Amino acid sequence: MTTHSVAVAKLTSKLLGFITLFFVFLAFGGCTTPQTFQSLNDKSRSVSNRNVAPFGNESKNILYEYKRSDDISVGYNISFKPKNPLIGYRLTLTFTNLNAETLTIQPDIDLRDNSGYLISPYDRAPFIEMAANYAGVEVPYYALNNNSGNYYHSGTVTSSTGNTYRYYGQSSSGKSFSSGFQSGVSQGAMIVALAYQKVGRNALGWASAYWLRSEYTIPPRSSVSGALYYPALDINQLPLNLTVKVNNQDFKFITSDKTNN
Repeated sequence: MTTHSVAVAKLTSKLLGFITLFFVFLAFGGCTTPQTFQSLNDKSRSVSNRNVAPFGNESKNILYEYKRSDDISVGYNISFKPKNPLIGYRLTLTFTNLNAETLTIQPDIDLRDNSGYLISPYDRAPFIEMAANYAGVEVPYYALNNNSGNYYHSGTVTSSTGNTYRYYGQSSSGKSFSSGFQSGVSQGAMIVALAYQKVGRNALGWASAYWLRSEYTIPPRSSVSGALYYPALDINQLPLNLTVKVNNQDFKFITSDKTNN
């Protein structure tokens, strides 16, 4: 084989690897940005405030809309996660006792889409089990092409969105089209698995720390918070209608009719 032919074969192999990796990303819904939430709050009625239930390294501030009665203030944020894993809605709630006396509440949540369809949240235990399964996803080896044979290799790889992942694996020799295809599939599968692991671990911590309780006892002039997660295959008919019932008081909210990135 001529030098020119060898160079063309190597370039073709690399291109095939990149193309394969690209289609792996598409097949998994672009999950290299696995933790992006899109706010559904109506900006005209909401204010930016501290994110009391952050998911991983999420923004410190999110939008809340607040309503109040004589004794309590209720704030909500709802965001949609459009990428695998854990496609769905995350609802964050705050409750502030406006009284000079301790207040006990038992919040009851009703979330419906614009057609009136009831959207039910995950139960805490199954959600934690699912998150644990994602956190324990096996990361496949990333086989690097090398003529010297098989050897162990570690390093980092950067996805198309700039996320950097660490990998460990055993590389093996390969040639031309087959090696390029193998490299693309291995790298894509590895990035997908690492992204799932990251989301799973963050979801475990989030659910353990912030899941909405059935009852809160709130000291005077103090606040508590909680969150729920709702499964969804896609975003429902907007706007969503949220009713938060607290001690026989209904606090009704309506989301925006589109996402706020």
